[in-house]
Amino acid sequence: MRRILKHKLLKKFPIEINEKTSENELIKTAELMPSGNICPIFSVSSVTKQGFDTLVNFIWRIEKLKEITIEEAITQPFEFECNETFVVEGVGLVVSGIIKSGACSINKNCLIGPDKLKNFKAVTIKSIHVNRVNRNDAYAG
Repeated sequence: MRRILKHKLLKKFPIEINEKTSENELIKTAELMPSGNICPIFSVSSVTKQGFDTLVNFIWRIEKLKEITIEEAITQPFEFECNETFVVEGVGLVVSGIIKSGACSINKNCLIGPDKLKNFKAVTIKSIHVNRVNRNDAYAG
């Protein structure tokens, strides 16, 4: 597990947390979680429930994400995180994912990328589906 996390593609710093971990270490690790550079490793048992108290304590210490209003979401620049891509015959490229910020609408020009050469390509949104329902626009949140 540690070798995989430290791989050059992930670049994560694994930190093992168990019942012997001090309260200060637990707090410090939870504070570092939003950076995305660390990966805590917990040993838990669903049979004996060993380690669950430490895990729950840690989760409650992680900084909560700030909820934003729709007005705040649509004023930010549009950013879409692609989870999957498909090429559909007669349609072209179809992307599936989550809008991280901003808003989009049909016929909006966007940039997709980066590719292997770190370039972006101009694309136009032809249709939008939210939960398999056709929409004219979509926004973060």
